[in-house]
Amino acid sequence: MGSRYADAFTRFVANVDIRAGWDSCWPWTGKLTEKGYGEFQVNGKKKRAHRWIVERTLGYELERDEFVCHTCDNPSCCNPRHFFVGDAGDNNRDCVAKGRHSRGFYGNQYTRSRVS
Repeated sequence: MGSRYADAFTRFVANVDIRAGWDSCWPWTGKLTEKGYGEFQVNGKKKRAHRWIVERTLGYELERDEFVCHTCDNPSCCNPRHFFVGDAGDNNRDCVAKGRHSRGFYGNQYTRSRVS
């Protein structure tokens, strides 16, 4: 492993609280985004902490259209056991199945409605 990877990994580990155990959420203790996701810099680029650790766990970079979905619904969680990789549709279906979206659809679902 290169020193850049080791430096990023060391910084990652320093910002994750794993004291609750292997099966629990591992909250990010560093900088959070507005929506509560962990964020840190790697090689001068902002990275979401949960996405970064999944890429390290899998051993390859995810495509831009691939999502890292949380089974725990805790945006600050960085435990790779709590994630699955999917696309936008998988992410939306997971959201609806867990009741995190009131209508189950994004955008205007009422295409025949009139605004008065």
